Amino acid sequence: MCTEAGDSGGAYIGVGNLAQGMTSGGPVGVECGYNQGYNAGSYSFYQPVVDAASYYGVTIDTAN
Repeated sequence: MCTEAGDSGGAYIGVGNLAQGMTSGGPVGVECGYNQGYNAGSYSFYQPVVDAASYYGVTIDTAN
């Protein structure tokens, strides 16, 4: 996945629309553009949702 400036703090959603974490970084000076994928330097970093929840003392409901 490619991230751009301003994406930090946004939801990082994985397979099955499950929350994985919060976006925290990615490539510098790269624009993803429409459907650029790997060609745009598609990598990003995220803070796992369980770490963030633990920090704030909240729990995550995993029931469907």
